[in-house]
Amino acid sequence: MNLKKKFKLVVLLLIFFPSLVLIIITNIFMKHLAYEEAYSKMEIMLARTNAIHQFINEDARPVIIEMINQYEIPSSFFKPEIMASSYAVREINNYFINNIDTAYYFKEISINPRNPANDANDFEKQILQQFNENRTITEYKSVETVDGKKVFRYIKRGEILEKACMQCHSIPALAPKNLLDVYGDERGFNKSIGDVVSAQSVMIPLDDAYATANRLSIVFGIITLCFMTAVGLGLSKFLNSQIFNRVDRVKIHFEKVTKGQLNINNEMIDSADDEIADLVNYYNGMAKAISQHETKLQQEKNSLKEKVDSQTASLKAKNEQMEHYANELKRSNEELREFTSVASHDLQEPLRKVVAFSERLRRGYAHVLDEKGIDYLERMEKATIRMQSLIDNLLKLSRINSSHEPFDTIDLQMVVEEVVGDLQERIDQTGGQVILGQLPTLKADKLQMRQLFQNLISNSLKYHKNGRSPIVSVNSSETDNETWEITVTDNGIGFNEEHTERIFKPFNRLHGRNEYEGSGMGLAICKKVVERHSGSITAKSTIGEGSTFIIKLPKA
Repeated sequence: MNLKKKFKLVVLLLIFFPSLVLIIITNIFMKHLAYEEAYSKMEIMLARTNAIHQFINEDARPVIIEMINQYEIPSSFFKPEIMASSYAVREINNYFINNIDTAYYFKEISINPRNPANDANDFEKQILQQFNENRTITEYKSVETVDGKKVFRYIKRGEILEKACMQCHSIPALAPKNLLDVYGDERGFNKSIGDVVSAQSVMIPLDDAYATANRLSIVFGIITLCFMTAVGLGLSKFLNSQIFNRVDRVKIHFEKVTKGQLNINNEMIDSADDEIADLVNYYNGMAKAISQHETKLQQEKNSLKEKVDSQTASLKAKNEQMEHYANELKRSNEELREFTSVASHDLQEPLRKVVAFSERLRRGYAHVLDEKGIDYLERMEKATIRMQSLIDNLLKLSRINSSHEPFDTIDLQMVVEEVVGDLQERIDQTGGQVILGQLPTLKADKLQMRQLFQNLISNSLKYHKNGRSPIVSVNSSETDNETWEITVTDNGIGFNEEHTERIFKPFNRLHGRNEYEGSGMGLAICKKVVERHSGSITAKSTIGEGSTFIIKLPKA
């Protein structure tokens, strides 16, 4: 949404929102005034009613009673309903209602009163019961809808029976005979001291007042809407001429420059003296600077192109030279592999003959040789066997990258279990134990993985401490989402960690052949296998306590 649309939306909100708020506030205020007026009318009606009660009870009734006593008027002439102030209030209110147009409602109510005219309706009976149940409640007031019309209802608690009232309200036997003659012995009795027996119920209509409030609210809202509309139109016209139209001209200029219809050197013209004019001047200055930079950039581009062309030609020549070197290296590697295979075969054949003739010499001429000759013969045989082992391990090392199976998904747990099975005789001889944790499934060369763990576990069994059975543990864990870390831990003789890199090099030994047999090629083969699988291998050790070999292999 662009700025102009946002402004129009804000103007519309400023026009309609205040008008709506004014309508709502005015309506609420006028209805509150109507409520206050109804409450004042209710107070006037109750004050008038109470004045009638006070006049009858304090002025008229004592005079009438005195006249009855003074002139000995017979009791048959006495009418209790006329003597009651509630009768006077009811009759006067009937005259009042008949002489006005407004449908006011006023009634002095009671539950089972002497006069049925004062009987409360169902709703009023509920309020009277609330007055009796909770003496702290003295009134009820609310705005309600009765018979489809909005009214202000007010019910005020009235008379509470005292001891002096009980003669006429407890049981019929205690009541005056003339009272029973008029009202009978069922209504107005069976009351108790403290009962709330009456209340004043008032309803004042509010429909006319509310209608007036609604009309006045709408009138004020229309006036406000007209005023705000005029203000909004004036403001919109002013801002269009002073801001938006000028911004549109700037936008059109930018679009033409972007599409190539205008050169960036074409200046914009704005004769005003304000922020937009300053923006236009800033643009003109920026466009001039950009043009200068473009010229300089083109010059540098031409110079750079010449350098790139020169470097490209040089790199092309070097690339051809590197390709030649790569071909030579490939040919050299092929020759090396052929040489290794032929050399190992040619070297092993004489060694096999040496072993064979040594065996014949032992069988046929052992009785001729003296003790020294026998010793020389044994040394020759051992040296020959070591030479065969060295050639064999060297051949294994050379074949790790040149002769191998493609990677496949393997269960490393099963591979290591097979290795342990192959080494079971040596484990039993040393009294050792190999503990396997949960090992993963990964992509690898199964034969080379077997070779790797056979070398590591064999070393752990071989380099064990005298008097202590070897214990080897193989475990794995995930270092991250892409790598497995596999550890081979033993309780052997250990080594100085200064020699960590040395032990993974071919033909390197930390101990003499008299102490531990071997060619010094096992860990070199392990490293070659791990590196071929894009992994790494290292070791941690403490002399006399054992070693841990740490292998990290990618999951894929």
